[in-house]
Amino acid sequence: LESADKVEIKKLVTEEFELLQQAFFTDPGDQSSWLYHRWLLGQVVGLGVKPDKKETMRVVINEKSEQIKVLKREMSMVEELLEVEPECKWALLTLALLIEGLQMHGLESEDYKERTKKIFNDLKSLDPFRENYYLDMYSRVKKSTQK
Repeated sequence: LESADKVEIKKLVTEEFELLQQAFFTDPGDQSSWLYHRWLLGQVVGLGVKPDKKETMRVVINEKSEQIKVLKREMSMVEELLEVEPECKWALLTLALLIEGLQMHGLESEDYKERTKKIFNDLKSLDPFRENYYLDMYSRVKKSTQK
């Protein structure tokens, strides 16, 4: 990636997201594709990267408007998947993280806070063994978006 130009990198990133979309719609319960998606979002737009680590990290897409486009595109894809797989916990968690990313980029929507709260409540119901994890994630999301 160091020697590639921005157009090549953008094309490669788009292809990776397209492959992930195919994986999600093929087997939405496969955690490996969701974990890779989360990692890729961190590399591409800095989603999920702690603020103190962002200084040392090279994010692939630096322009805020382009980052927002990626977040919105991925959010739309996850929402589409949730229409056919409404109980997919990986999709629900990813949706909450994408909403967090949009809020951290300055985009607010009246329903973002309520949607996030509902998502984490749904996750606790769908996966009660990880209730404390979801409570912790919800707390982190709320804290990161209160500015």
